[in-house]
Amino acid sequence: MAKRDITAGFLFILLGLFVGSMSLKLGYMSEYGPGPGFMPFWLAVILIGCSIAIIIPAFKSLRQGTSEPVAKDLLLFTNPFAVFVALGSLFLVALLLESAGFVIAAAIAITLYTRLVKPDYHWIRSAAFGLVSSIIIYGLFNYVLGVNLPRGVLPL
Repeated sequence: MAKRDITAGFLFILLGLFVGSMSLKLGYMSEYGPGPGFMPFWLAVILIGCSIAIIIPAFKSLRQGTSEPVAKDLLLFTNPFAVFVALGSLFLVALLLESAGFVIAAAIAITLYTRLVKPDYHWIRSAAFGLVSSIIIYGLFNYVLGVNLPRGVLPL
């Protein structure tokens, strides 16, 4: 596991360096604020930072010889049920987004994803997490950023 993390980390660092250098050719700043290269540059910086955060513990576990094997049931793509739940929830969001609204569609999807990642959570806890998360996301996009998301049946 540690060798894979190190290899993937270095590949993502190279990708981040490539994207960062190409984004600077787009123009970091424009006359009225951030230019077209602003966001790709900072996403590349975040990618490089996350890659370093993966590489450091992998080097430590490789040096100590504590590279633990990966449990088969924890890998997403070896569990067909997890793949169907993930794809089904995306399809459900696409179906419900306009009619039910963003908050309801996102709450359902986040609830299903929470149950997928943490199966020991009860449905009530997962649903509460999904509802609160979707309301916070809706509030940030609608009121802070000024991006109108579908309201649906809720009077928001």
